[in-house]
Amino acid sequence: MRLALLALLALFGACSSQGDRTGDPATGRWRGETGKTIELRADGTLDMEPILDTRCTPDDALTARCKARQRWHRSGSIVTLERAAIARPESVGMFADKPCDCRIERIEVELRGDELIAGKEHAQRVK
Repeated sequence: MRLALLALLALFGACSSQGDRTGDPATGRWRGETGKTIELRADGTLDMEPILDTRCTPDDALTARCKARQRWHRSGSIVTLERAAIARPESVGMFADKPCDCRIERIEVELRGDELIAGKEHAQRVK
């Protein structure tokens, strides 16, 4: 039993250190040109409102589950945001009116100093 506990603690320590981005220049809060703020956390999670399909009714529980799945990572100057989108799946034949569900969309932005850039859109670091 002691051996199993030690193995579990070692595994937990290895897993938690893999996701630590403390000191990563992309970590922090960013404000876009529309005034919306997102946060790239040191644990690799992303705090950003999911995209909501106009055909879906707002659902707090579904939104919370979707937000919990959002992640980010950086490779060089490219930051990949794994953002949630709540949408109604396309209906085919007898499977009409499927309920809305959560999907993850990947968005690549470029980190340039204190800016995140996607095409012509810029987000500034919130200090």
